[in-house]
Formats: sequence, C-alpha cells, structure tokens
Amino acid sequence: MKIAIFTEGNNRLGLGHIIRCIALYQAFEDKKADLAMYANCDHESAKIIKRYNHRIIDWVVRKEESRKIISKSDIVVIDSVKAPLQFYQYVSSLVKIPVYIDDTLRLPYPRSILINRTLYAQKFKINKRRDSFYLLGSQFLPLTKAFWYIPRKTIRKKIGHILITFGGSDLRNMTSKILKSLSVSYPDIRKTVVVGRAFNNIKQIEDVQDRYTSILYYPTGEILKNMFLDADIVISAGGQTLYELARIGAPTISITIVNNQENNISGWKQARFIEHAGSWNDKNILTRLNSLISKMDSYNLRLEKSRIGRKLVDGKGSKRIVEFVLKKYSILN
Repeated sequence: MKIAIFTEGNNRLGLGHIIRCIALYQAFEDKKADLAMYANCDHESAKIIKRYNHRIIDWVVRKEESRKIISKSDIVVIDSVKAPLQFYQYVSSLVKIPVYIDDTLRLPYPRSILINRTLYAQKFKINKRRDSFYLLGSQFLPLTKAFWYIPRKTIRKKIGHILITFGGSDLRNMTSKILKSLSVSYPDIRKTVVVGRAFNNIKQIEDVQDRYTSILYYPTGEILKNMFLDADIVISAGGQTLYELARIGAPTISITIVNNQENNISGWKQARFIEHAGSWNDKNILTRLNSLISKMDSYNLRLEKSRIGRKLVDGKGSKRIVEFVLKKYSILN
C-alpha cells in the first residue's frame, strides 16, 4: 500500500496545511504505511518536514511528475487551496482512495473521502455525492502527535503569562504591533512570542522586545504544547492553532488574518471557547484586544473556556481519519 500526500505552505499561505498533513503522516506512519509527502513550499518552510520522507515540488505545475506519483499510489491525500478541479478529477479517476481536506468547500469535489474539520461542519449545507464519504467536524481534526495526549492544564487565579502566536508565518506583521502594545499596557506581565519558520519580520519583533518578553524561535510541537499549557491567555490567528489551543484548554483571543479563517472563528465563537478581537486591519484592533485581556482576567471565565476547548477537541482526529481510510482501502482489496 503506497500513500502520497500533496500539500503546500509558505509565508503567504501559512503552514497550517503542512502541519495537518504531518499529523496524518504520523498517524499513517503508526500503521507502518509506505508514505511520501510532496510539498510546494520554500526551503525554510520545508525544515518542519525534514524528518519525514518528502520532496519539495510544485506538484500543480509539474503535472507529468505528479501523474507518475499518483499512478503508483493506492491512497492520495490532498490539502490545498491552489489545486484546480481538474487535478482532483484526475486523482479520483485513477486512485483507489482519494482523500481531500478542505475547510471552505471551495470546489465541487469528485469521488473522494472529503474532510472538513471545521467546528460544526457537520451542520453545513453540502451537496453530497453518493460515491463519496464525508468526515465533518472537530472529531476529524488532524493534530500532530504532540497533541494526542495532554495533561490537565492549570488555570491560575490571575493572569501572569500572555503568549502571542500567529502560526508558522505572520502574514500581516501583527506580532510586533501586539507586543509593543502589551509592553505599554501590561509592562510587568510575562510575555512569550512564538516565531515560526516562515516569519519575515523577526527584526521588527526583536526591536520591541522588553525585559519581560521571551522569543521562542521555531519551537517543536512538544515545546509549543508546554508553552500553551503554561500560558494564561493566548493571542492567536484563526487557523490550525485554534484547534491545538482548544485541545490544551488554553483561553484564547483570536484575530482574523485571512478570509478563509472565518468559518473556524465563527464556530469557536459559537462554542464560546474564544474571544474574538476582530480582523487584522480593524482600526481599533489593539484597543479591542486590550479590552478583551481585561475581560479575561476573570478566573471563572478562563476556567469555563478551558473546559469548553478540551471538551470539543480530544486529540484523536488523526487516528479516526486514518482508521476510516484504511478500512475503506481494505474493503476494496
């Protein structure tokens, strides 16, 4: 059984697609599968997949090479916002088990196992095909191994540690602006900034660092997990990281960075796990952010949000997906 995983990521798209595919890779790896990942990304972003069997390739443009890979594969996983419908049609026409990941349902996908891990995605209106299967909702959220097993998080009475994370990239250069604002509004509170592989604004962040600020460069999943466990409040973009934070039970304030995060944020607002400060380009975003930090000084509010997050994400999504896919594969063989 050969499995090919196609994905993409860089400082403009972010690294959420690659992280999700790493999560599935790890779960397939536990089943002793013959795996390879094909990533359209820059070499800096590629460092997060260096321990996995991978190749850096623009697999949409280099069609002939992609077709050779696909023709030799039994299962093909695609997590992309760039691949055209024709690419999916070719895969579905040839491969026994095509698996597509999409939070926005941007295309009318052909025969496949379609995964949308957005919170409450099972309630979305979807024109379902009879020859397809749909894995919808946060129970099918692929998290990396670091987040499969989590100790109980301690919620402190008072806020003493604020963490800022915008995932693998900081597309809108929000980190330095937020850190500068916090250094004025909360000068004596410990602050941690997470810097990802695709950041291109590190100097700007370092320029506004105060003596209570630590910068965490390119952390592993395990280190990031421990920082989430320690933080009293996390300020985050609205992508994949929100699901990791929910798994931890870390009280979170979100900021919309790109439009395709809106489904995520809407679901988490509805669930009452996050407080939402608005979009990155709102004129009053920093004022709103400071107001929400003051609101979340409430111990009971943070305790409630922590419980909600842990209840909605159990860390078993990667295994559920892989078990479902392999079951369907075994039926065909």
